[in-house]
Amino acid sequence: MFETERCVVRDWRPQEAPRLLDLYRRWEVARWLGTEPHAMESLEQARQRIVGWAGRNAEDRRFGHWAVERRSDGVVAGTVVLVPLPDGVGEVEVGWHLHPDSWGSGLATEAARGALAHAYQRGVEEVLAVVRPDNDRSLAVCRRLGMQPLGRTTRYYGTELELFRRRWPALVVHDLSGYRGGTERLVLRPCGVEDLEAFHDLHSRDEVTRFLPFGSHDAAASRASLGRQQTVRFDREGDAVSLGGFDRATGRLVGLFMLFLRSVEHGNAELGYLLHPDFWGRGLATEGAAHLLGLAFGELGVRRVLARIDARNAASAGVLRRLGMRQEAHLVQNELFKGEWADEDRFAILRTEWEARGSG
Repeated sequence: MFETERCVVRDWRPQEAPRLLDLYRRWEVARWLGTEPHAMESLEQARQRIVGWAGRNAEDRRFGHWAVERRSDGVVAGTVVLVPLPDGVGEVEVGWHLHPDSWGSGLATEAARGALAHAYQRGVEEVLAVVRPDNDRSLAVCRRLGMQPLGRTTRYYGTELELFRRRWPALVVHDLSGYRGGTERLVLRPCGVEDLEAFHDLHSRDEVTRFLPFGSHDAAASRASLGRQQTVRFDREGDAVSLGGFDRATGRLVGLFMLFLRSVEHGNAELGYLLHPDFWGRGLATEGAAHLLGLAFGELGVRRVLARIDARNAASAGVLRRLGMRQEAHLVQNELFKGEWADEDRFAILRTEWEARGSG
């Protein structure tokens, strides 16, 4: 489903029924749950609960009862919940049920914050939390999540509960399909079907794709790739802006400059680019990428931009340094890349740092 710094949040697994029973048989956990709280009594109940949750989770992947697995030891710390409220009219609640051996660790807040981000990224504009008035631990989690207290209500679960809300502003949709910008030497715009020949010429070259996660394209692969780039939106995780940089003097396609939206909640994006060899060594990669960073930190509202490169790609490292990006990591044999273990360098820049440079 999703991951956080210390947790993997996923479906409960059938073999974890004993752990689920050990969680929900405890009165200090069960006392806060449902209209008429009761402790779980048998392993068969735990198995049935896991099967039932799995079925409902599969019906709508926005929602679920999910296991919170600790990265440190693989133990399930508890359950995080993101589901429509019973007796509601579409309201969604977030909840958390942690085993006492994970209390006081901050994992409830971390998992719940991840669930809120999961909801937002899937178009849920408001999430509620309902907490029994004497559940001090959960009340504290709501406050740490920045949820707005709305007072007490008897609308849900047939009892009086403290109600909290997290609401996001209406999503700003960035459609850049008709975008056109420029630098001193480049015109930047999305590539269209009329650019297919030049687009394929760029992607079919081994020297261009040497350090990219894909190999050189044949004509069909280039056509498919160009087709995917016809929608240029930047409002959901996974969206990307891809702009062709065209030489002002000749109209030739110099290269592509790309920005991938990695996290809506954290305002993170990733920069990428590729240039035709005819234009290498002229500073055009830096020029086009600088334009894209200005767009990212300006109109698109990005907070932080990351770039990941093969550590052998010295030319690209030079581009990133000229952009003012700092190297944050060198990962040794980070991944199997085209049949060999490769090192990876990571660079990043914050909006505040970009603005301090007086760029964009």
